[in-house]
Amino acid sequence: MPWASSAEISFLESPAEYRWLLTEAGFTVEEGRDLSSLALEQLERVRDLPEDKLPPLGPHVLLGEGFRAKVTNLADALRRDLVASMQLVATK
Repeated sequence: MPWASSAEISFLESPAEYRWLLTEAGFTVEEGRDLSSLALEQLERVRDLPEDKLPPLGPHVLLGEGFRAKVTNLADALRRDLVASMQLVATK
């Protein structure tokens, strides 16, 4: 994953696993939306911006040095359905 600095912290669970974990913790999952298309669009847009046009907040701030390569890798993983950008709304 682009935020991981080593293999030990480079992992994700499936959306179903996150839903199960929330349920096990006493939450009710009210809504789940796949935002992968939106995430891909946003990643590709910010990846191609010149340095002086980057917004004050964005993935470049979160990902830090090498963010363009990290964003490129994440966009590729989204396109290949290796990862998904999910929004889960849960209540307790």
